Amino acid sequence: DALVREMGDAYPELRTNRAMIEKTILAEENRFDAVLNEGLPRLEAEISKVVGTKSRVLPGEAAFRLYYTFGVPYDFIEDTAATQGVTVDRETFDRAMEGQRDKARAGSAFGEGKKAGEEFTVTDEAPLKSAGDQFDGYSRTRVGGVPIVAIFDETRQPVDTLTEGRTGYVALARTPFYLEAGGQVSDSGRIVNEAGGGSAVVEGLVRIRPGLPRAHRVRVTSGAFRVRDLVTAEVDAETRNATRRNHTATHLLHAALRQVLGTHVKQAGSLVAPDRLRFDFVHFQPLTRDELDRIERLVNEQIRRNAPVQTEVRTTQEAIAAGAMALFGEKYGDKVRVVSVPDFSLELCGGTHVAATGDIGFLAIVAEGGVAAGVRRIEAVTGAGAVEW
Repeated sequence: DALVREMGDAYPELRTNRAMIEKTILAEENRFDAVLNEGLPRLEAEISKVVGTKSRVLPGEAAFRLYYTFGVPYDFIEDTAATQGVTVDRETFDRAMEGQRDKARAGSAFGEGKKAGEEFTVTDEAPLKSAGDQFDGYSRTRVGGVPIVAIFDETRQPVDTLTEGRTGYVALARTPFYLEAGGQVSDSGRIVNEAGGGSAVVEGLVRIRPGLPRAHRVRVTSGAFRVRDLVTAEVDAETRNATRRNHTATHLLHAALRQVLGTHVKQAGSLVAPDRLRFDFVHFQPLTRDELDRIERLVNEQIRRNAPVQTEVRTTQEAIAAGAMALFGEKYGDKVRVVSVPDFSLELCGGTHVAATGDIGFLAIVAEGGVAAGVRRIEAVTGAGAVEW
């Protein structure tokens, strides 16, 4: 009450979202109470082990275990230890934190994410810079007469040729293949050598460096590929269509969540694959069956509308002013691609989408749960997968 009374004029959203703010604070208080009930006895036990020692230092590994396993904040650990004249080994704690971040980064890569120590060795960057990163996949799934500008073996070292049975990476002057970004997975398909008849399966893509052509991870099934050969690059259309159905469905799901739960809902992550979609969002409590039914119904109403899915390039300032939803923490350039479903959804997005919402067919929510404090997750399927569900 005091906050709304004192700051409500300067921040009118405090009044507008008062009920949501109160629920969020209460949920956070309850979560912290649970953390303390579980973690405080363990913290006190760890402190008692060192309080009688000469150094009176709580090991960083113990502090990290309390933080990572039981959710006890570091500041709380430090303050509680200080009341008994104990300090915390912050240096060891920080090392343990960084080690966990490295593990998370390595383990979270879906598909072809680049891992530590897997940099490409580029001996001649000039042809790569000249080609740039040219993506033709918004308008087509097949591009012919494309020169190979670089080839790398499976260890990401430059080579002149890839022959039958080998795996490696091929960089093209332009490509219809989507590179994993914004939650949408990479395309798959094939590359055919127009001169020699060689063929390769494209199993995924990875970025060499910003501004350079994307590298297609390939397995050569016949013939050979050489730098400067002309090839035809063809995306697996069935897989692409399934993926873009799910991507447009995430936009509809996001808009429906905001209508049913409130405008505090923000995207916190996503996975858009051919067979399923996953959408993480900011919300303070589990969804009820009624809420899930209303959200699913709203999405399917938009699908039955068969509304056009429109894309345009705007300045970032114009797009945000128009109400486009942006992903928190994402960095955007001066120009952005805006994807909209008229009168329902408006988002900044670089992914591939259906031409009209009716192309999605149907959406079914298959799961809902929590993934972190204040973050919920919905998993869903569309098209034939939704019918089978």
